[in-house]
Amino acid sequence: MKKKKSGFKFKFQRKSFILKDYVLCKSILSKINGLMFRKNPKSLVFVFNKPTRISIHSFFCRKRFIAIWLLKGKIIDVKIVLPWKVNISPRGKFDKLLELPFNDIKEISKFSSLLETFKY
Repeated sequence: MKKKKSGFKFKFQRKSFILKDYVLCKSILSKINGLMFRKNPKSLVFVFNKPTRISIHSFFCRKRFIAIWLLKGKIIDVKIVLPWKVNISPRGKFDKLLELPFNDIKEISKFSSLLETFKY
């Protein structure tokens, strides 16, 4: 996993969002671990080589988190994920997945308009 400082940018309904402090997950091992077993996790950005429709789970996650699935920079689904849930799937294929833990209220509040728009 590589820690990034530049910021991950995406848009939704003409509004730009910037995720400032995150960890980029490209390797298989970093994708498998995700937010599991972490006490104070950072936001994660998972990058996939081609569009996929794999589901995620929240086993061993201590806190809830927001999952945002993107395809070519466009948001396709947003869900609040509670700990110990199985088979959390997006509405369609995606090439990037953001996992935003609820340990930073300031960071989460930036995404409130997304949560209001999508029925999770």
